Amino acid sequence: YKREHPDPSQGLVLATAHAAKFAEVVEKAIGIAPPLPDRLAAYLKRPKLSLPMSSSYDDFKQFLLL
Repeated sequence: YKREHPDPSQGLVLATAHAAKFAEVVEKAIGIAPPLPDRLAAYLKRPKLSLPMSSSYDDFKQFLLL
């Protein structure tokens, strides 16, 4: 994307989580534990970084525009 769009703009990418991140729930639902990719295993060992935030779209939008 950056090769085709060299402008200095910034972006935010949101994606769904790998099934292995919720292995217990997935295994209970389908009877099979999803494999845990090495990269996800390493990521899950890192400290969790989060900010409390309301579920309001307007609050989320304001946070992104700060």
